[in-house]
Amino acid sequence: MGEPTATAPSPGAAEQAREKKPAAGAANDDRYAAFLSRARTTKAQDLILLHIYNAVAQWEGHTGTRQRQRLSALGPFVETLERFVGDLLRARTGKDATGRIYHSLGKMSFDDDPVTYDHFMRALEALKALDLIAQSKSHRRYTKAFGKSFSRPGRAPRFWATDKLVGLARQCGITDDNVHDHFRPELPTNVLVLRDYSPGRGANKERGPIIRNYDRTPTVERLEADVLELNEFLSRQEIRDGRHHAYNRTFNNKSWNKGGRLSSIGPDNYQQMSEERRLQMWINREHVAEIDIRASHLTAYHAKVGMPLEGDRDPYLRIKGVDRDVAKLWTVLAFGNSKPPSRWPSKTIQKFKKDTGQDLRKWKLRELTPKILAAFPAFERLERFEDIWADLQYIESNAVVGTMLLLMREHHVPSLSMHDGLIVPWSKGELAKTILR
Repeated sequence: MGEPTATAPSPGAAEQAREKKPAAGAANDDRYAAFLSRARTTKAQDLILLHIYNAVAQWEGHTGTRQRQRLSALGPFVETLERFVGDLLRARTGKDATGRIYHSLGKMSFDDDPVTYDHFMRALEALKALDLIAQSKSHRRYTKAFGKSFSRPGRAPRFWATDKLVGLARQCGITDDNVHDHFRPELPTNVLVLRDYSPGRGANKERGPIIRNYDRTPTVERLEADVLELNEFLSRQEIRDGRHHAYNRTFNNKSWNKGGRLSSIGPDNYQQMSEERRLQMWINREHVAEIDIRASHLTAYHAKVGMPLEGDRDPYLRIKGVDRDVAKLWTVLAFGNSKPPSRWPSKTIQKFKKDTGQDLRKWKLRELTPKILAAFPAFERLERFEDIWADLQYIESNAVVGTMLLLMREHHVPSLSMHDGLIVPWSKGELAKTILR
């Protein structure tokens, strides 16, 4: 196999390579260009520096695009190529992959990114001219109201690797099957997310907006240090048949003691997989076990109101004649609104149908609610607790995160969060269960 090269086209040839047919797949499966990909192997570094950057420099010389040599800016520019190309190649893998990534081209949209607007735009121009990437145009959307037309945020431009870039990577030994060995995302430094109160109620409830500026108190420093330590530890473990890059921890209602769940960052992560697929994962060449907290929120709520649940039996099985999944859905809705549900939301009906093949509406709430209240009288006090869901998530998340930290610090055992449980190597299942209990 010969040495891979990327040749520079003559001036004017770039326009022939601009419009390429995008990959197949739904647009909502396109991935955001976070520019986190880094070249982790010699082959990946050679692809970026020896072949792609050299071709870019040659093209700039042909076209006179850059009159001065890059001196202090050489490193940041090459890093921009590395992060951009890595994102493009990694976007070709995974379930429902379209191969496309997107990012606004507005200058301010790069304020929080690890690459600058100027470096990205120069890299974009050169890579398109070299026929290494292709781009679709952005689309502005319009809304009519009161007899006038108003513009609103549209669809950001999409970018994807051309056959030429894919072939060049393949010559370097980088394929869709092994690209994650060569390009891996760097660990995030901002791992805490603080959200404001959720606007709307009931079916119209939305996630609260992110609060960007908050005081870095000792509590915040400790919470951040815990997640950074977990991320660094897990980055050194071998996880197979399930994808995990890093965690962030999200708190709600403008408070560091509301919510607090760990979320695996990135598309197609293991938290989005079915239980059946999760149980096929490996950690450090060992099959996994999944340890669940049974009826987590229901148990925590009863303890909170001073009416602890007794016995080891699944509490949802106390409700005679009611399907367990239906009873659990009822409690999720009740906790979400701090009162018993008055109707089944349409999204809940659709998801239940998809998951079970059954129509949730056959369970009439006027008949179901009295049965659940009879089994769990503590729900009579529910309306005293506003946004109880955030308190219950905090209790649950502290148990899960605390167990993960103990497993890591005292036993050097990796674990993965499932919000109400953990995934651990099979041989460590009993240890994890003991600590979590």
